[in-house]
Amino acid sequence: MLGVIENKHMKQSPFKFLSAYQKEDQAFFFGREVETKALYELVLQSRLTMLYGASGTGKTSLIRCGLANQFQTHDWKEIYVRRKNNLIDSLWAELQKNAITPFADLNGDGIISVSEAVESLFLDYFTPIYLIFDQFEELFILGSPAEQAEFIQTIGELLGSGQNCHLILSLREEYVGHLYEMEKQIPQLLQSRLRVELMSRENLKKVVGGTVAHIGIGVENPDQTISKILENIGGKKTGSVSLPYLQVYLDKLYRTAHQPNGKVTFTADLVTATGAIQDVLDDFLENQIREVDAQQGKADLTRRLLNGFLTTEGTKRPCTLEELNDQQLMDPAELPTLLLDLVNRRILQSEEDRYELAHDSLAAAIDRRRTAEERAIVEVSRMVKEGLAAHQKTGGLMNAENLKYMQAFLPKLSLSEAEKDFLAKSESKIRANQRLRKMVIAGLTLLTIFAVGFGIYAFQQKNEADLSKEKAKKAQIEAGANLQKFKDEQKAKTELQIKELTEQAFRAENAREIEFACG
Repeated sequence: MLGVIENKHMKQSPFKFLSAYQKEDQAFFFGREVETKALYELVLQSRLTMLYGASGTGKTSLIRCGLANQFQTHDWKEIYVRRKNNLIDSLWAELQKNAITPFADLNGDGIISVSEAVESLFLDYFTPIYLIFDQFEELFILGSPAEQAEFIQTIGELLGSGQNCHLILSLREEYVGHLYEMEKQIPQLLQSRLRVELMSRENLKKVVGGTVAHIGIGVENPDQTISKILENIGGKKTGSVSLPYLQVYLDKLYRTAHQPNGKVTFTADLVTATGAIQDVLDDFLENQIREVDAQQGKADLTRRLLNGFLTTEGTKRPCTLEELNDQQLMDPAELPTLLLDLVNRRILQSEEDRYELAHDSLAAAIDRRRTAEERAIVEVSRMVKEGLAAHQKTGGLMNAENLKYMQAFLPKLSLSEAEKDFLAKSESKIRANQRLRKMVIAGLTLLTIFAVGFGIYAFQQKNEADLSKEKAKKAQIEAGANLQKFKDEQKAKTELQIKELTEQAFRAENAREIEFACG
């Protein structure tokens, strides 16, 4: 269980704040009776159940408190699994943590499988084993394709083994689409599922009224005051209130109204003065950051440290102490003390050597404080990690456009040796491509010059040929015209000679006729 320790400087509050309800909180777990029953029935009927819903709908509380209290101790052995660095490694760690007897190679193949480990646990407890993968979306946000494939194979083998084991996958609904690819290998993946919706207004009133009554807080004009609380948290729309926000808000009201040795009472005026939830959450975070920075004597230290707990998308990301030290924000010897202070202030929660934000609602508040440069640095860090993963799988390298964009931010990143080598190879490949491109361009330029010169020469030759052809044609026409003129002249001369001879003959014939007549 992720621990939450009260800070000695803060008033003790009976509210859960950003922590999930646990089995022992059943007495004031209100408003989820229908969903609890539905989930219980699904889990009994199916060996694989998916629970999904928007962030802030209380999925973890529904499992850890609602569902857990439906079972008798001898009816189930629950094992909660969070991804941490690797989901399969975390699964093995939790199985071993809960084992009474050492796992054995039951089938003699030299390998202890997950199904064999689950069978061993069943023999240890003689009760069904329930593997609960909370915040399962982390497999898609932080996990590599290889890790995802290994998980699919492992779960497929476990489901096919026939072990008395039930699996529950709990994730935010925007990541349900990632399961469709997994469904091809695990057909029953989406057959048993429950969507947890934001609570109705009626149930939210029941939550507020039941919680404050159980704690012993008075409420003046309950209907008016509780309605005003809900409006300040999620507006007037039905089903628009996040349960963690409700806890934060009630916590704020309690601390504001708290009177030493006196009864706490919530009033409409107190709610009005407190304001809207975003103001409450932002104010809480701002005050805590300011106090921690003052203690450390370093401006903006806490905000920059908390940025490390965010993914590129602005959701929470678990970090190890080693990963936080890589940010080089402060002396590594002093960092654990600062982290413990943030845990005590209920901003972080810790488990073993890992830390994470207490809830996604805090992640959103911290994300709103990111500068444009910080967002760019996070994006570049993601690009490097994804590029290296792809390179290790396919051999591909970073392209020139991405490297150009990244250059200004790379000096501000703490890169591993593998990442540095990957970037160096990418730059070397780009330079080689640029040299090759220059050579190709030079060659193409020479070819172009040659082609243009040859074209000009050919054009000139063609022009000269066309000119000669034109002259020959003109000479031929002139020769034809001269010949025709000569023929016409000869014809005219011949016709003239014939005419003269005819006339001479005619005159001679006339002369003879005259002589004959006279004679």
